[in-house]
Amino acid sequence: MQKDMESSLKARKGGAFRLNLHPKAYFDGNPYKSDKPLPPLKESRKPPEIVKPFKPSSPAKEIGGMKAGCFDNYPSHSQDPYMPKKKKESDGEKKIFRPSQGPKSTRTRSIINQNVERRINNLNFRQPITVSI
Repeated sequence: MQKDMESSLKARKGGAFRLNLHPKAYFDGNPYKSDKPLPPLKESRKPPEIVKPFKPSSPAKEIGGMKAGCFDNYPSHSQDPYMPKKKKESDGEKKIFRPSQGPKSTRTRSIINQNVERRINNLNFRQPITVSI
């Protein structure tokens, strides 16, 4: 019997198979932890020197500022007479409106109401069938 046990132990390749499914005390290690060393700290920048604001030596040469590619001032608007729209003369009676023939759209009952009407009838209206999803 003992020889069988020893031969069985020698035949095994490793220890007992264990699934690591038992609960752990805390979370796993930090997933963001890195083994690489941090880079050296950069020196902080010096605050910029205070500079005097730009002041042009003389005022603008042209009146009106930006010309946007035009050499002359904007031309004055010519006075065009406003022509009112002419009304069309009607020849007596207007045509009578007649809607097109064919099937028309109509109101429909909601799906919930349709299902209620299918499931509840005069035999079971006092104790309706409940349906769970």
